[in-house]
Amino acid sequence: MKTLKRASGRTPQSASAYRRGIRLVGPDGHIHDYRRRTRGIRATAIFAPEGCDWVQDPQALWDRADAAERRQDSRTAREYEIALPAELPWSERQRLAEAFAQHLVAQFGVAVDLAIHEPAADGEHDERNHHVHLLTTTRRVTPNGMGEKTRDLDLKTKSPALIEALRAEWARMANAALARHEAAQIDHRSHKRRELEVLPTKHEGPKITWWRRLRAVDEDWADGFMDRARENDEIRVRNASIIERIQRAASETKKNVGGLFRGLLAPLAGFEPPPAVDAATAAIAAIAEARRFGDIPIEPDPEVPISSPSLTEEKDANADDDAGASGAVSPLADDEKSTASPESGAKQGARRRPR
Repeated sequence: MKTLKRASGRTPQSASAYRRGIRLVGPDGHIHDYRRRTRGIRATAIFAPEGCDWVQDPQALWDRADAAERRQDSRTAREYEIALPAELPWSERQRLAEAFAQHLVAQFGVAVDLAIHEPAADGEHDERNHHVHLLTTTRRVTPNGMGEKTRDLDLKTKSPALIEALRAEWARMANAALARHEAAQIDHRSHKRRELEVLPTKHEGPKITWWRRLRAVDEDWADGFMDRARENDEIRVRNASIIERIQRAASETKKNVGGLFRGLLAPLAGFEPPPAVDAATAAIAAIAEARRFGDIPIEPDPEVPISSPSLTEEKDANADDDAGASGAVSPLADDEKSTASPESGAKQGARRRPR
């Protein structure tokens, strides 16, 4: 959240005119005409409590908001600039921005001047830079004009908790929309609170953006103003390296886990065991196959240790009996059950014979 302060020379009329791409007159008579700046402005609207229809005129709204403040250091407006998820379609982004604007109206009773901007299709800007500007009054609005000041957002004892709650509410609303489109979720918490290894970049603002463009024309002259830009570039390179390492490790883990599960599930689906089956498993499979054709005696050898395949099969056979008694569904198909010979049943009975 940012505030517009009269002492800084900024006016809500100029801010609204720039964000909406319209012509407004400031309190000193200065004309702020941005009607040629229509590229990238996708939608505008004003939201206010019920019965405050007069706020739909931006000139009237911001003239009254500015006139209500008497002090030279007054805050005349607040602004929330929020990134809209690029993964969502346009209609969903618009609905999300308008819903949050209505949330601000309901919580603080202010008027909200909304302007949704989309990235310029010139190849020089980030094509994911969909965002919304929410310019709000610092006072409640009523059907008759401006009301009392909303000072909670100015108090150091209350403002941090309120802003944190707003950020959490935005994350909840955005994640609900992203979930409907099966897209990745967002987190309103800082990198530090989330204990992330990657570092956040620092806000550059319009001046540094201008210096970046100027550097392409005269690098020597602009170089002295690029400290923060260079710092951000270094952070981006470092973060890209960390993300690549994490993605590579995640890919290897996914591949290993996937191979493990395929090995476990393949026998149940009737497929051949994967080549990576270890020697012990292969030996057990060979013994079971040989015993199936009578090459190995059915009766267990007393000299065989406890972990031998013969006792393992005996345990499995008893488990099958228990499963049949309890009504469990056998993993064998019906045609496999029907082809079981009486001889094989006799052999199974022999294995179950108590010693």
